[in-house]
Amino acid sequence: MATPGVIGERHYRLAQEIRQTLAQYSELKDIISMLGLEQLSPEDRNVVARAAALNVS
Repeated sequence: MATPGVIGERHYRLAQEIRQTLAQYSELKDIISMLGLEQLSPEDRNVVARAAALNVS
């Protein structure tokens, strides 16, 4: 249902970016639990921060 024609191009792109951020965060969770945030690259830390802003638990 969430297509550009239904929700608009801007909202569709935003939804895609959120999905991508959450997927990246999901991939990083194991690394974080084993090594900690300090071992992540600055880009990966930004992903974690964005996911936290989205209230990911």
